[in-house]
Amino acid sequence: MKITIIRGKEQQTFTVKKTKGDTYLDVFDKIKEQDPTFTYRKNCRSGICGTCGCTVNGKATLACITLAQNNAVIGPRKGRVIRDLVVDEKKYFDELKTIKPFIIKNEEKDHVMMPSIVDRINHSQDCVLCAVCDDNSKDTPVKPSLIVKAWQYFVDTREAEKHEHITAIHEGLLKLTPRQIKSMETCPLHIPIASKAKELKRLLE
Repeated sequence: MKITIIRGKEQQTFTVKKTKGDTYLDVFDKIKEQDPTFTYRKNCRSGICGTCGCTVNGKATLACITLAQNNAVIGPRKGRVIRDLVVDEKKYFDELKTIKPFIIKNEEKDHVMMPSIVDRINHSQDCVLCAVCDDNSKDTPVKPSLIVKAWQYFVDTREAEKHEHITAIHEGLLKLTPRQIKSMETCPLHIPIASKAKELKRLLE
């Protein structure tokens, strides 16, 4: 199979032997054997770390859970490219800090969570912060991945300061259009981002 890699301002096509079930990450490893300078991130190989994000034919995805196809064009995600498929993620994680992605508890009382609440937030806890949804959404005024995490802490009954998590994205949430909300449904792990965006926006209006 042939795979074209966007490497800076140039493109380079590699031919590799495809094995049934190969993901793009498997293909990257084979390309690495041909060209040791080819650079990309990887870790878990099972969609739970979010490090192997890239674009396939212009659409962001996780390389480790996407089956490889012949003649695909692979590029880096949005952001300042460090080398090949590796981008600088500092700006993203700085933005993540603004929603305070941790529980702010009232230490003076016990915190009991009902099973219904646990079930409700479990899916959002699956978010691996890969930011694939951010890259695929239609110019939203607030990043979908930030909405997922802010929603998670906002509805958590252990949380003592709910609004601390949405202060930084409050204005952006109110500006969201139906089209922008619909475009958020691109999570590779199938987290229903649009419904969470609608709920937070409705609570703020």
